[in-house]
Amino acid sequence: MKIMEGEGSIKTIYCLLGPSGSGKTTLGEYLKKTLKIEELISCTTRPKRRGEKQGDPYHFISRDQFQNIEMIEAVEYSGNYYGLSKKELRNKLDNNNKVYVIIDKEGIKQLKRIYPDIDIEVIYIYATIDECIERMSHRDTEEVLNRVINMMKDKEFNNFDIADYIIRNKDLDKAKRQIEFIVKN
Repeated sequence: MKIMEGEGSIKTIYCLLGPSGSGKTTLGEYLKKTLKIEELISCTTRPKRRGEKQGDPYHFISRDQFQNIEMIEAVEYSGNYYGLSKKELRNKLDNNNKVYVIIDKEGIKQLKRIYPDIDIEVIYIYATIDECIERMSHRDTEEVLNRVINMMKDKEFNNFDIADYIIRNKDLDKAKRQIEFIVKN
């Protein structure tokens, strides 16, 4: 049974999944700013990148803090921890019928297992490895880029099987129209 709110509204979590550099964050910003869908903000132990601030796009915390938060899911990626707290999900869903989260495949499995009463829609954002590398080269150091590329090849391009929708993000305007169609229908 799905959680109903008000007059037939189902609580929905849109999970954005895809390789690093595919455009998940950019499409997430479109969901947040244009379509007014609230973001579930994950915690991470990684350092902030240029232009990032606390709570945007992550809650930046220490490893000790991370260990003391009740997480729905947690993963180690490229030497850092990432996770979505139960408190974050409950707070956002208490005030919104639709939310989105950028999350990996294992996190989606955990969400579905822990919250079978919530509609969880998985949107896989696809870009070629060359497109991903080009996009990441503008934000990451060469050392980080090489480490992420190796992980991407092993894990991030093989997640189509869990997706409800696949968006090919070569043309950003087209990708935005597609994600808008998904959340409005």
